[in-house]
Amino acid sequence: MRERQSEILTLAGEMIQTKGYDSFSYNDLSLRLGIRKASIHHHFPKKQELGLAYLKYRFEAVKDIENQLRNSRMNPPQKLQAFLDLGVQAIEEKKICPVSSFQADRWNINEEMNKVLTKIEETELSVLTSILKDGQSSEEFFFIGEANDQANLILSSMKGAILYAQGQGLEFFQSTMKQIVTNLKGSPNV
Repeated sequence: MRERQSEILTLAGEMIQTKGYDSFSYNDLSLRLGIRKASIHHHFPKKQELGLAYLKYRFEAVKDIENQLRNSRMNPPQKLQAFLDLGVQAIEEKKICPVSSFQADRWNINEEMNKVLTKIEETELSVLTSILKDGQSSEEFFFIGEANDQANLILSSMKGAILYAQGQGLEFFQSTMKQIVTNLKGSPNV
């Protein structure tokens, strides 16, 4: 990817995580980058093309996380903690999850963007489901129901805790994630 295009994409990602996809403009980007809007339009003729490029970038990042966790020698509780810790950086940078940002704007984005967003969601849930299944098989995690249902619960709690932590602070997120892990490590007789 060319340097200018990469700069635009990076700043767009920051704005998506702080303002939301619908709440920033090419004018915002041009002012922050010190370039003309025409330069942005040269790389991304329409905002939806910029949004799609960013979503594809995020999808590749999620696939990288999936591969790192899959190939890691960590045990399931360590993998889960590594996954949950992904929220800490966003909170410390006063950002929200980029996927959550697009989910909030889901009805305002085109079909192609929605397809990539859905692939990201499915990959996140797949990663978490795999970790939970492995933990259940190794008797390191105990929960009632199916691993994919538990993954839905954990992922939605994680994303919600990232949002709440914007006002309540990092401790809110950390204590919520600690409770999730504690619940999973509970008694096998529950």
